Amino acid sequence: IGLGIFASRYAYDRMFLTMLDWGVYAQTAWRTFHGGIMQGTWPTPNFSEGHFMPGYFFLLAPFYGLLPSVNTVFVSGALALWGSAGLLYFFARQRGFSRPYAAAFGLVWLLCPSVSNLNLTVFYGINAIVFFIPVFFCFYLLYEAKRYRLAFLVFLFSLTLKETVGIFWLGWGIVSFIEKRRRDGILYGVIGAAWFLLGMKVLIPHFAGGDYIFCGQFGQLG
Repeated sequence: IGLGIFASRYAYDRMFLTMLDWGVYAQTAWRTFHGGIMQGTWPTPNFSEGHFMPGYFFLLAPFYGLLPSVNTVFVSGALALWGSAGLLYFFARQRGFSRPYAAAFGLVWLLCPSVSNLNLTVFYGINAIVFFIPVFFCFYLLYEAKRYRLAFLVFLFSLTLKETVGIFWLGWGIVSFIEKRRRDGILYGVIGAAWFLLGMKVLIPHFAGGDYIFCGQFGQLG
């Protein structure tokens, strides 16, 4: 976590962070705390920066509102991304791994290049989507403990972190169906896909006053 904070701050101080998402998301969360609910600012005043992610904005609003600093963004992002190694440790222990093996499981997560470099990928400071990682691990901790109702509530909350999360759950549902957990596969997959379509086709156009931004960029793909 400390290395993640240092790397983000190091890049920021050298004007190395050129993708603006981390800044506009933090600004929108800050405005949410001060009464401008999910109101963005770039490139003009807008709703939710062209996305639908109330879970992220309301979750982080108190931190950004009370501690308005770039360091708050980097700390929260590092906790979500690299702090998730602790959740993997608890998950491994829950599945019967010994402490050394569970610790190794968390270490492998930290050493994975796509994780250790994720805060600087394409010059992001941090992206809202990384907050899905600890939420998903919490889901699995509850799911494997057979606390299905709580796991389902965590699943519903995860959808609010970003509209694209629904597509992940569609994939998870397909895999679950193949693994003969058909009821869960259908339930989670259908809800995930429906939420994505609702956000893309209804919520974002209604509140933001325009089509979902990526439809224009990738529409030729179908």
